[in-house]
Amino acid sequence: MKIFHEMLVDDFVADGNPHWSRIHWSAVIGNFESMRFFVIADHVSGSPNPTLNVTLQETPNVTEPVPNTLSLPANSLITNASLASGQTAILQAAIGPSDPNPRSYANWVVYVLSGTAPFSARIRVWVTGRGRA
Repeated sequence: MKIFHEMLVDDFVADGNPHWSRIHWSAVIGNFESMRFFVIADHVSGSPNPTLNVTLQETPNVTEPVPNTLSLPANSLITNASLASGQTAILQAAIGPSDPNPRSYANWVVYVLSGTAPFSARIRVWVTGRGRA
């Protein structure tokens, strides 16, 4: 059993586009028994408050993402979390052995910050997990 704790993302986001975690962690977070995610959003600006969505997206070969339309509830880690301007938000999510969707090889963490322009936030994502034996 492999225990891992890694910072997957440290990014300043000021657009509504999807952003992906670093590729070299994809295979590590694709082979897990359980994982817990901590997301810290700080330096938040925007009015009204921007929202953050974080999902886990599967890939069979670390180049092509698999659309998560069939398993969206299981892969949505954080959905429409409102981030208050000038505040720090600490969000968390977990995936355990009861997840009904086994992974094929690797995962990315995909995050999108949305709002009425201009908006921005620094997004950091940590994962602690237990790999399969």
